[in-house]
Amino acid sequence: MDPVDYYVTTFTNAFKKLLPLGLFFLGGYFIFFKLPFFFLRKNLLKEKSKLIEKNEEPPKKIDSKEKSKPHEREQNIRDKPKEKNTESSAKKENIKKETVHKKNLTPEEIFNIKGGQVFSESELKKRYFELLKQNHPDRVASMGEDFKKLAEKNTKDINDAYEKLKRKDS
Repeated sequence: MDPVDYYVTTFTNAFKKLLPLGLFFLGGYFIFFKLPFFFLRKNLLKEKSKLIEKNEEPPKKIDSKEKSKPHEREQNIRDKPKEKNTESSAKKENIKKETVHKKNLTPEEIFNIKGGQVFSESELKKRYFELLKQNHPDRVASMGEDFKKLAEKNTKDINDAYEKLKRKDS
């Protein structure tokens, strides 16, 4: 056998043995690496086209320059003018409006029970906990001492009204 035939038969036999293994790895590469990203990209393109149809702007990608300079992005965020915190002032106004503490309120008025309305102990208890959640002093602790004192008074009034209504119910 001359050397050319020897090498041809050797490479052919090796190729026949290694071909299934190579196809296995190549198939795995496409199934586990390429295919998921293909479907991911396909879904992203669908979402982008939906946004374009709705006349909304798709989210922007961060450039590689921006990735390499995160401190500049943080600086830009810090440089933006801060908006006034209207949410906390609105919250304070709502608390003022929702307060229970008014002079000479009856327990029924505090719990919004109409005259002659029949209520069960479980309904009373449920309403009691709702009122406590709304008027608890810890909820307004960050807003200042005035609000905290007002919430404490409201909580005391709610507790007293609850005790009176429990005695009436039993």
